[in-house]
Amino acid sequence: MAAFNALPTTILWSQPLPLNLQNSSAAASGTPSDPNVMPESAYGAVLDNPFPDAAPLVLEGLDPIAYLGHHYFDSLNGPTFDLRDSHGIFGRVGNKVAVPAPSGADLGVLGTGAVDWLRLSDDGTGVSDGMWGVFRVITAGGAAQACAESGEGSGSVPYTAMYWIFG
Repeated sequence: MAAFNALPTTILWSQPLPLNLQNSSAAASGTPSDPNVMPESAYGAVLDNPFPDAAPLVLEGLDPIAYLGHHYFDSLNGPTFDLRDSHGIFGRVGNKVAVPAPSGADLGVLGTGAVDWLRLSDDGTGVSDGMWGVFRVITAGGAAQACAESGEGSGSVPYTAMYWIFG
């Protein structure tokens, strides 16, 4: 059970970030004692091709974990889980309940803290197909930080989490 609960931390510190990043040197996470700390703006994905080719996640001592799909934010900044090749799509959140991550959660590459745990429910408008709810649990990293630069731009905070999807 402990190894299962440690998966987000293991993945965060042992795998390159699974995005096509504008700054490819931001992909390496480093180690907890020597993280690859860069400004938030360095972690932005290439907008017209953010995701690398689909491949299973390979971790030492485990069978490969199958690729299921992508999680992203739509044009209205709504979380979307596109698992159409295997399970459907989830979009348009009707209800969102956040719970702070436990105090002992991994602070992440930037040391900003673990992003909240969430329960997302579909809004019933028909955007979702095959899924009615998503839970984000056991998070490592990802808590947003105050902007260090003014003006236009975007940034990201690297994180990993377990997503439990129901349909």
